[in-house]
Amino acid sequence: MDDTSVERRLRHLAKASGFNFKKSTTSKGPDNRGGYQLFETATNAVVDGIHYELDLRAVAIRLQRLGVLGGGRVDG
Repeated sequence: MDDTSVERRLRHLAKASGFNFKKSTTSKGPDNRGGYQLFETATNAVVDGIHYELDLRAVAIRLQRLGVLGGGRVDG
């Protein structure tokens, strides 16, 4: 499965559970590492990736810990 398909699938599952993520679109810098940021849709609160440091694997792991991808919610 290519990154586009993985991203599309993760985004669909995240949205269905009240989360979303976005990829940085600005230049890299100390507060922007060019990756993804995960946030809660209802509050727009950043859940992880405050400096856009997540890759798709890290987004998937965090969504799994939040109970979005199965396995139950794991705090932390």
